[in-house]
Amino acid sequence: MKKKLSLLLIASCIPSIVHAENQENEGYSYFSLGMENTSYKEFYSKSNSSVSVTSPTINTGGLYSINNKWDFSIDALGTFSPNHSNEHWNNGQKNQFEYIKAMTDVLLQYKLTPQWRIVAGPTLSYQTYKRYGRDSSTESIFTGVWEEKTTDIYANVGIAYDSGNLYNNWHYYVQAKAGIPLYSQTENTATELNGVTFNTFGYRSSLSGGISYRLMKGIHLGLFTALSYEYRQEDGPKFTGVIIESNGKKQAMDATLPEAQIINFSAGIQVLWKL
Repeated sequence: MKKKLSLLLIASCIPSIVHAENQENEGYSYFSLGMENTSYKEFYSKSNSSVSVTSPTINTGGLYSINNKWDFSIDALGTFSPNHSNEHWNNGQKNQFEYIKAMTDVLLQYKLTPQWRIVAGPTLSYQTYKRYGRDSSTESIFTGVWEEKTTDIYANVGIAYDSGNLYNNWHYYVQAKAGIPLYSQTENTATELNGVTFNTFGYRSSLSGGISYRLMKGIHLGLFTALSYEYRQEDGPKFTGVIIESNGKKQAMDATLPEAQIINFSAGIQVLWKL
């Protein structure tokens, strides 16, 4: 009787031990190095522009287990050594364009199954658009150096699939999410705009994924790719506080932040670990 009772107690403990081991094995950290191509288009009245620029990016973060139903993830991405490219306007103007981005995603993940998750959380981003080196032979859209700085806080929701740990030979994930801004402020550094700020609305959507192979216990090497789309509504006109005089008449100088769309595509290599 005692032997049967002991066997029963051991058997009842096995599921708890297995669950605890699985819980301990879940999650990972990662570091990524890649290239990101940014296509930027701007539209205002009869003026529009387009540019495409590619720069290296660094991305780091991880997936962390809370319990058998909840995980959370943190992802931080930044432009590293930004490149520049020619921006073309419909009036024939050309100028240099530089784009820098820093973005942090924090997502709470509810597990429908061990792999499928509903994800939700904020994105904090800071983007800089710098224009300079205008072709002097064309009509001027702007003069000097213009730099727009945008600070955003987005609320996101989406769905994800993640194989969860690095103890199998292969690990893979895919994630799709969309969001709207809770806060968005843009400032142009041009002196003639006198520090006016813009508050815009829009939306973002993104699709990302990756696959990696186990090099040794707890260490994977793989590839990742990501595609995102962002739309920004026009804001303005706003009074800059500047009064100009033309033909003997005084006139207030207004400023408008144009409608814009941004498409980002990135790909690169990724190291994942769980030690």
